Amino acid sequence: MITHHALGQTGLLNMQSHTGLDLNGNRQTLGSLAAMADSVINLNGGELTISNGGQTDGTFTGQGKLILSGDTLTFNQNSSHFTGTTEIESGATARLTKPQGLGQGTINIADAGTLNLDSAKGTLFNSLNGSGDTVLTQGADMYLGGNNTGYSGTFTTHTGTTLTATEKNQLGTATISNSGTFAIDTTGLWTLDNSVSGSGTLVKQGTGTVQLESDNVSAGLTRIENGLLLIGGEQGSATLANLTGNVTIGEDGALGGYGSVTGNVTNRGNLIMGHALTGGGHGQFTIDGDYIGSGNDSTIIFNTTLDGDNSSTDMLRITGDTDGKSKVMVMSARGDGAQTSDGIKLIDVQGSSKAQFSLSGRAIAGAYEYFLYQGGIATPTDGDWYLRSSLSSLNPDPSVYRPEAGGYMANMAAAGNLFSLRLSDREGRAENSSLWLRQEGSRNKHRDSTGQLRTATNSYVVQGGGEVLATQFTDTDRFGLGIMMAFGQADSKVHSQKTGYKANSSIDGYSTGVYGTWYQDAKTLNGAYVDSWVQYSWLDAEVNGQDVAKESYDIDGFSASVEAGYRLPVYQGLNGDVFITPQGQISWNGITADDHREAGGTRVSSSGHDNVQTRLGVKVSRDGVSDKDKGTDKLFTVYAEANWLHNSQQAGAVLDGTEVKQSGSRNVGELKLGAEGQLNSHLNLWTNVAQQMGDNGYSDTAVTLGVKYRF
Repeated sequence: MITHHALGQTGLLNMQSHTGLDLNGNRQTLGSLAAMADSVINLNGGELTISNGGQTDGTFTGQGKLILSGDTLTFNQNSSHFTGTTEIESGATARLTKPQGLGQGTINIADAGTLNLDSAKGTLFNSLNGSGDTVLTQGADMYLGGNNTGYSGTFTTHTGTTLTATEKNQLGTATISNSGTFAIDTTGLWTLDNSVSGSGTLVKQGTGTVQLESDNVSAGLTRIENGLLLIGGEQGSATLANLTGNVTIGEDGALGGYGSVTGNVTNRGNLIMGHALTGGGHGQFTIDGDYIGSGNDSTIIFNTTLDGDNSSTDMLRITGDTDGKSKVMVMSARGDGAQTSDGIKLIDVQGSSKAQFSLSGRAIAGAYEYFLYQGGIATPTDGDWYLRSSLSSLNPDPSVYRPEAGGYMANMAAAGNLFSLRLSDREGRAENSSLWLRQEGSRNKHRDSTGQLRTATNSYVVQGGGEVLATQFTDTDRFGLGIMMAFGQADSKVHSQKTGYKANSSIDGYSTGVYGTWYQDAKTLNGAYVDSWVQYSWLDAEVNGQDVAKESYDIDGFSASVEAGYRLPVYQGLNGDVFITPQGQISWNGITADDHREAGGTRVSSSGHDNVQTRLGVKVSRDGVSDKDKGTDKLFTVYAEANWLHNSQQAGAVLDGTEVKQSGSRNVGELKLGAEGQLNSHLNLWTNVAQQMGDNGYSDTAVTLGVKYRF
């Protein structure tokens, strides 16, 4: 065209195949359009007005403006090269059977104007403006692809059609009237402000989160296939959000928040209370209908402060019936732990309570272990579900301690004993400077004071030292001063007799110290002796519980000992002599663990440090030599030793104010059998086996091997 309205007032423009119209920047008004396949209308900066609709099997191209002022114009082909603006005026309808029937330009839909996506399948890349209607019919399956922030009309889906939005701005401020399927597919966070109503299906897709903040959404069925549908963001908001209609949560989906659902909920995935995954505040989620747990992955997640009955917690309130099976997971648990009575109510069921809920993972705080029960202690048939720190479903039995508490306790007990030694462990027979080395392996078994936690500890120590100074105060006595270093490790396994849960703990590290020994008679070793030592120890410690994070911390401190005895000859024979040695030892243990906070928030500190151990005993020994070794430097000694040990403190740990202590180690009896061999004037070997027994199953078995070389 070379001028405006070059076609005059054409009532019908009939375009045959392979024909074209180029507006060339001009304006033209038509009554109706009938364009066959392979025909082309190029607006080319012009303006085309069609007042009586029609049908086009051809395409539009170029820029410019297309105005539909009345009736229905059907577009049966994609016009992907049309980038102009389309105006759908009041009373007019643009019917698209292809997703790009109006190209990729802006579509302005006036009030009472209609964009009809009829059987079209694909993506609508156009940006929508205006207050008119966008209607999906005849099985249309459309994704929105444009920025529709200027659109305030209505998206209408008929039965069998699907409309999918992937960005918040694609919906503008429009209303969704849904009789088909309305899907939201997002990977980000999206607050759905639009009003959604109708008997159709609302589908949540994508790994992101869609949040409802008011009572603006209803559907015949809401299906959460992936990601999170969050109903209500804050418990304290003025208007609690509500979703009306039945809800199905898929295996990869999640429903949660502080709001409510007016309808039935079938859970195959996750139902998340409030901010349970992020550790925020507590609140209530309400299902005003029935709850059904379905499948192996059905889980309800709570955020709970684990203390006594009145602990702050999320709660699920169900006004209808419950059925099926679901797991209950307590996340981001805080609290000091406490003994409960009825327990902490998590699920309130007002109808028939037939569902079976089971605790997934562990609920722990402080030293306590919590379990899930149906029914209160006072109201066992109420159908509600509670967390209790006891193992009985009917009676508030004594609280259950978790095995990790025993792991902390075992580490403290092992640290206090690992580098403790006696004179016989170093074999003190010496007249000159010497070097010595000993290795000791032991196995300790004990329980905590409640008898719930049983622990077995295997430990190993290698320790060596040597004299650096020797002197005399009389003609017969001798005093030697030496230094020593050691490496040790201990591995403990803790088993809860009540729950079956287990924990492993370990320590490993070093010590260094000095020792001094005085003999009244250095030649015969008869008479009095005094031995003392001071050490500093530093160790790395770990506690690794079942299904909980591994905890690491440090243990260090000083320890010291003074030992004294008196060796008396009681029998002399041709090949050997017998001696009795009454002896005593006082040891102080100042080793402590650093204060530690677990990943779950529990504060852990050690107890039982500054222990003073008193040992009183008697040793019976025989020094002997064979006939052929008489006159040589060889000497062989065997001995038996009995001791009573008393500890002023018992090793333990304090978890959020609750102390768990070792039992049976306060008073311990010990029997030790040993042998020492002087092979020549320079070399000594020795070994001993010791067995300790205490109350409540306490026992310790130790084997020592040692060697000393004298210069």
